[in-house]
Formats: sequence, C-alpha cells, structure tokens
Amino acid sequence: MKEGIVLEQIEIECEFITPAFTYGNNKELEIRATTIKGMMRYWWERTKTNDDVDTVQLFGGKIKNDIKKGKANIVCNDNLKYIKINSDLFNQIKTEKDEENGLNYLFYAPKYLNKNLRHYNIGTTFTVIIKSNNSNDLLNFVDALNRLQILGGIGGRNRRGGGNFIINKVTCDDQMVKPSIMKYDNFITKQSSCENIKNSYISLIKKLEENNIKAFLFTSIKEDDYIQVLKKIGEKYKEARNKYKFHNKGIGSPLIIKPIYKIEEGKAGVLILEEGLNKEKMNNKMKNEKEIINELKAILIKSGEFKKLYGSEKNE
Repeated sequence: MKEGIVLEQIEIECEFITPAFTYGNNKELEIRATTIKGMMRYWWERTKTNDDVDTVQLFGGKIKNDIKKGKANIVCNDNLKYIKINSDLFNQIKTEKDEENGLNYLFYAPKYLNKNLRHYNIGTTFTVIIKSNNSNDLLNFVDALNRLQILGGIGGRNRRGGGNFIINKVTCDDQMVKPSIMKYDNFITKQSSCENIKNSYISLIKKLEENNIKAFLFTSIKEDDYIQVLKKIGEKYKEARNKYKFHNKGIGSPLIIKPIYKIEEGKAGVLILEEGLNKEKMNNKMKNEKEIINELKAILIKSGEFKKLYGSEKNE
C-alpha cells in the first residue's frame, strides 16, 4: 500500500473448533497471516464464479509478465501463543485404544511421531485484521475468510478437519462497510439458525460444483455433539481407507472433512469434499479416485448414524 493512503480496517475474532497444528519459523507454534491468506485464496479460487472478483486481481500474483499486488493487507494475532505439551483433549482420548479412536486417526498422528509437538487447543481464539483503502476489497476479503471458515481449516491435518475455526466477532468502525460486514458476525456459531447454516453450505457447494469439485453434506441422526460426530467420521473413514493399499506412505487424503456445529435442529453435521488423488501413486486395485469417497458415503449411510442432506445427482 502506498504511504499516505488511509486504510480502512476490520478486526475479526476467530475461535478454533478443532485442534490446530500450525507453525512458523523453526517449527514454533504460530498462526501466520500468510497461512490464513493462502487458505483464503485457495477456497476463493475453488468457489469463484462469474460474479466474483478474479483471484489474482484480489489476492495478487502474476498476470503474463506483470506482478499484481493484493488488494488488502492481513495481520494475524494469535491470542494464545503457547500451550502445554499434549493438550487435555489429547490425554483424554488416549485412554481408549489408539487404533480404534476416530479423533486420533483424524488429528493426532503427528503426536505419535513427536510427543513434544505443540498444537492449539479447541477454544483458542485469534484475531485476523484486514486493511484496505477500498471498501469493496474489504468486503471481498471478509467474504473469502467466511468461505474458509465454512469449507476448510488451516495448518496440518486441515484436510481431515484440523484447524477448523468459526468467526465469533467482527469489529468495524467504517459506517459504510459495517452493515454489510455484520452479517458474518456469529455466522455459523451456536447462535446461528440451522436454516441459515444449511443454506450457506448448499450455496457454496453449488459454487464448488461449478468448479467441478464434488461435495456432500451429511447430518448425524443420533449425535448432537460435533466432536462425537468427528470421532465416528474418523472411525468410518479409517474403515473405508483400509480397503485400499498404497505404494507409498504419506499419500494425500482424497477427501476434505469439515465438521459443522449444527445442520439440523439439535444435530451436528459434516461436509465431505473430493479433490482426487495422484493416480500415479495409487495401487492398481484402486480403479479410480471415486472409490474411497463412494465407500465412505456408503459406510456412513449403512451405519444408520448419518443421512445425506445434499449431494447433486451429477456427483454420484
């Protein structure tokens, strides 16, 4: 940004709803603005339609031989910089058999390789500050952060539901921008209505579909605690993946799993996205990249514990 230009500023308080493994230099626990902005860009690109600003125009990047700067600055201040080694949640769930615990499978594999590895606990808050000299750019960046909170997370294990957060509070002094911004305040927290949450997810799923990304929305039939829902998802996902063997370890998950506080009255939910696998690294027994997601969907439905709320026929 050029000197002398007045920047408008929005402060957004966020809260982790799943454990977050995110680090800065020297592997120190840190929530970095570049990490947040990178994931905002990632989901903006995957949900961008003709009505949205071009990704490079908004976030910056190279267009032909020109380097474009982003339309806003982002600062991230984590309100809890350091936590105890091995969180209370981790100690609690390790009392069960490790191999059978769905939360261990989703989140805590790094802990078995490095017991001293720190992470942010559920409930940790951090503040994202967005600055720009243009009100429309501010709105677009807040929209991008909202898409990130709905669809993804930050840091390690984010494809399995790690580093997921919710927006708790939005602070904006600009009276021109404030009315448009306030709709994101408490957007998908416990205070939001189920109908608003479900409609928001379906709206973004349709945007994903326009970009050829498959997405399926499930609700739990029996559980109303999203942590318990994640535990069951982890167990079912492990069951599905164990049917397929890979040549190499460290293969990226073909799915992105996103927990939802509530999607129907009194019920938690989960969003499952498919982005595919590197076919060169898969065993020949894997016919195509649809098999794992189809297997997981079948297991979820057959278990009698989940029902599908949304997933268009063209994705089946």
